[in-house]
Amino acid sequence: MVRKVVLSVKIYRKLNLLEDKKVIQNLNIAAIVVMVFCYILLLPLFNHDSVKTLPLLGELGALIVSLVVIVIVHEGIHGVFFKIFNFKGKVKFGFKNGMAYATSPGSMYRKWQFFIISIAPFIIITILLLVIMNEWPYALLRLLIAAHSGACAGDFYWCYLLLTTPKNLLVEDTEVGLTFHEVD
Repeated sequence: MVRKVVLSVKIYRKLNLLEDKKVIQNLNIAAIVVMVFCYILLLPLFNHDSVKTLPLLGELGALIVSLVVIVIVHEGIHGVFFKIFNFKGKVKFGFKNGMAYATSPGSMYRKWQFFIISIAPFIIITILLLVIMNEWPYALLRLLIAAHSGACAGDFYWCYLLLTTPKNLLVEDTEVGLTFHEVD
C-alpha cells in the first residue's frame, strides 16, 4: 500500500532583490565596505617588494576585461550549482539595475543547498585568484579579489538570511529574488 504524504506549505517571507531600491542601495554600500575591507586584509598577505604593476592603461584595460570575465564565471558557477541541486530546473542569466544574476525561477531548494549555491562563486573564485596571485603577484589581482568580494554582497546577504531564518524552510528562487516557504 502506497501512502501519500501531504505537506503543509505556506509563505514565510518574499524577498525582491532586483527591484527593491532600498535593498539595492544598502547592498551597494555593503559592496564598497566589503571591497575596502578585503583590499586592506590582503595587503599583508603578499610581500610588497614582489608585487608588480602593469603600465596604467594596461592595468586599467586588464582590470575591466578581468572583471567582465569574473562576472560571467561567477554567474556560471551559480548556474552549475543550481543544476547540481535541481537538474530539471531551468537556469536563466540576466543583468538588471547594475547587477548580473543567475536564477532558476520556480525551483525549490533546501536552505543548505541554497547557501552553497549562494556562496560557491565567492569561495571558488577567491581561492583561484589567491593561488594565481601567489604565482603571479600583480597588484591588479589584489584589486580583483577585493572587487569580486564586494560584488558578492548580494550573495552574502542571501547567506545571512538563510542563517537567520527557521530551519524548516524551503527556498524558492524567483525572477527577482527569493521566497521562503514554511514546511510543516
